[in-house]
Amino acid sequence: MLFGTPNEQDEESITHLKNRWELSLSLLDLKQPSPFGFFEGRQDFRGATFTKGRSIPKKVTIDSLDLSFSSFATFRLLDATLNNIVAQSAIFNDFKLFKSHISDCIFVNCDLSPSGAGNLTQSTILNSTFQECTGAPELLGGVCRVEDSAFLSMDLQNIGDLDPVRSPTIQNTKFTGKLRNSIIQQGRGEQQLKGCDISGLKLKNVQLMGVNMDDVRCSSSLQPFLIPNWSEQKEILHQVGAEVSTSPEREVSVAGDSLQRAIKADDKSSYWIKNRWPRGTRYAYELDPQGPLRSKASGQIRSLYERAGVESSS
Repeated sequence: MLFGTPNEQDEESITHLKNRWELSLSLLDLKQPSPFGFFEGRQDFRGATFTKGRSIPKKVTIDSLDLSFSSFATFRLLDATLNNIVAQSAIFNDFKLFKSHISDCIFVNCDLSPSGAGNLTQSTILNSTFQECTGAPELLGGVCRVEDSAFLSMDLQNIGDLDPVRSPTIQNTKFTGKLRNSIIQQGRGEQQLKGCDISGLKLKNVQLMGVNMDDVRCSSSLQPFLIPNWSEQKEILHQVGAEVSTSPEREVSVAGDSLQRAIKADDKSSYWIKNRWPRGTRYAYELDPQGPLRSKASGQIRSLYERAGVESSS
């Protein structure tokens, strides 16, 4: 595998891999042995072009393949299992896996363009890596579970759901790049974001609700918005918010209302902890100028935190 920017010699090798295929293939051909045998322990489909057929194979298992430098006219699978797949610089047009299971897979510098929102709806990702892939900002939109994986140098958005029960479970996973317009909540399952590393992730308009941030590795830029021992702090903050919500100064009253709403929303998500683990540290997105509130409103809310004597972990 190259896993880097191809040089001139690499480009010649890639051209050779593509030119060795005399015919285009269909998705079902992935169930057949490659005419070129194995490469590094996987069936060698490097450089192949898949253009035939647009049917959606159901309950298919695709195991131990190298799809690097290949091109797919469509890659739609339902209730499928992908295991030990490697793909570098491959083009996956119409990339959609529904109710599928992805494990021990590596996608590097691939085009994962879907035909609509949500590439991996109701799917599970285990021990897999997506690195520098493009065309799929909503790759994890509607995903069911992500564990022991990595999403590196990725631009992602719309992870999670307004309903805590429908929020995906994400654990022991590293993210770098950007995350936008997402609401990740503690649901009724396991501890959300436990063991995750988001220290290399830039957040914009992101809410992490009901999430114990004590078990999440964060960047120094996020520290000013992390409030330790949240369960002990929220009551006095709620009281201060209620007091100023009737202020004749509109900006102050709006800040009080916004703070109370943020606390109420976090309580709704925190409900699912049910004493299974501590509430711990909270990411106070209402303080973050890059959060869902306007930066001016964030400044007003920060003054309420100061009034309540509540400090961040920084």
